[in-house]
Parts: sequence; C-alpha cells; structure tokens
Amino acid sequence: MEVFYLYAVDLAGEMIGQIRNQRLNPAINLVQEGPGGHVDNEYAAIAGGQPAMGFTSSAVAKALDECGWNGTPISATPFNAWWQKGLEGGLRDTSGHVLMQVVKGMLYPMTIRAPHVPPATIDYNLLASYNGADLPIQISTGALTDAPAADEMFCAGPVVIGAWEFEGVQDVTINFGITPEVQSHKGITWPIYIGIRNRLPQIVVRFLDSSYISNIDLDGFSGACTVYLRKVLEGGTRVPDATAEHISCSIAKSIVTMGDSSAANPNTADNTVTITPLYTPGVSPVDSMIFDTSVALP
Repeated sequence: MEVFYLYAVDLAGEMIGQIRNQRLNPAINLVQEGPGGHVDNEYAAIAGGQPAMGFTSSAVAKALDECGWNGTPISATPFNAWWQKGLEGGLRDTSGHVLMQVVKGMLYPMTIRAPHVPPATIDYNLLASYNGADLPIQISTGALTDAPAADEMFCAGPVVIGAWEFEGVQDVTINFGITPEVQSHKGITWPIYIGIRNRLPQIVVRFLDSSYISNIDLDGFSGACTVYLRKVLEGGTRVPDATAEHISCSIAKSIVTMGDSSAANPNTADNTVTITPLYTPGVSPVDSMIFDTSVALP
C-alpha cells in the first residue's frame, strides 16, 4: 500500500507552494440504457464530463501575481500539480509521485479569506478542456520538479470605505463571483471552449465597532473603497505599515450595504457590511477591482 501527500502546483513555470488543500473532480456524466423493461441496464458509456481541479494556498501575493481575477489560460505551458509519495518507514519517497497535468483550460480565483489572525488563503478553480488529442487531465507518476517555498503570509488589514477606515475588522472575504462559460460541440466528449461569462464580485467585511453602521445605514453607501491584506513578518510579527509589501484591493465604484449585526451576552456585538464593486465606463483598466501586491498601508 502507498500513501500520498500535498506538494505544490506549477503554473507556467512558477511554483506555487503553501498548498492547504487540493482537489480533483472528473465530473463524469455517465449514460446508461436497458434493453426494455428490464430491472438492470445493459449498456453504459461516458456521455461527457467537465474535468476540474482546484487548490487553496496561503501564498496569496504570489498566486495573485501569477493568476489575477481575469483568469489565466492554460495553453502553451501545461499546469502541473503533484501529490508526493510517502515513504514507508520514513518521511517522503524520491520517486513514484503522482502528477496531474492540464494542457488546455483556464485557471481562475474563487475566494480570498483573510481573518484577523493569519493566515489568509486564496482558493482557485481550474477547468480543463480538450486540445483535440489528449485527455483534459493526464495522470501519471514520476519525479517532482523544482521545490516550492514557504516565504509569505497575510492576514486582514485596514478597510477604507469612502472617508472612513473601519475599526475592529475581524475578517475579510473576497468572493470573485466568476461564472465560467464552458462549451463543446459536434458530440465531442469534453469541453473545447472555456472562458469567463461574467463576474459578480462581493467583499464581506466583519467588524466589531458598531458605530460604523451609521455610516452605511439602511440606504447604503456609494463610492470608492480599498481593502488591504497585512503582510506577516517571517521570524517576527507584522511587516511595517510603510513597507510596500502588503496587498490592496481598490474599488473605484461600489455600493456598500449593511449585513447582519448581532449581539449575545456576554459577547461583543458583531457586524458585517458587503461591498459590491461596479464597472466604471471609460475608466482604464476596466476591472471593477484592482489588486496590487506591493503597497504600503494607510
């Protein structure tokens, strides 16, 4: 018997480590048929499938630099993900690792979760498509390539909505809201076209200072917002605010609405607001959220 563990993913030659979980979903659609009135089916075949992979990493800045919320096509350079083989009676083996390779498809982010206490994580989905020759996801065994590093970590940082920097921020969740377009034709088993159909992003901020509820109120707030992720200092506490190594998500146009607020004895009150980024015609770049992985904090 053999067992396997997480390792890393390779996107266009760049290793992304600090993998917290990794998943493979073949999404096979099986068609079955019986002769007529029989209890059991006699015929079965694969009607189609939408093979997908995904992973979660705490290397948020590195991941965003390699694949932002416009997504990244997989075409010229394959996407590789490994599960490393355990060594019976020892640590890890030097061979026989499982490689999952995608030669055509699209990688895109789904969610960033940044709690007050680190680490923040980013979650990705990869949809695989058919290149006309190979299976969308090819699985083999072999050696690992390169070596991933663990050299960055983030947590929730300041949240600025309009002129107010909210106090008591406990966690920030960025939902990228990407709906993919997946199509095939002519009876081909696998998808041959994958792109982004639309994006409906939302950012949920949970905070303790209830006095800021009045700034949003039931009729909401419309304007600019910036959400920051604070970088954790390796071997220390936090990277200084003035050092340009933190992450920002800037929104030029948005509507901000109140979420649930609650208080239960003996705990403090808990509040949420939801930021909905909006497209601004005529503004370049056109993205409703702009990420920067090397900024100072306000």
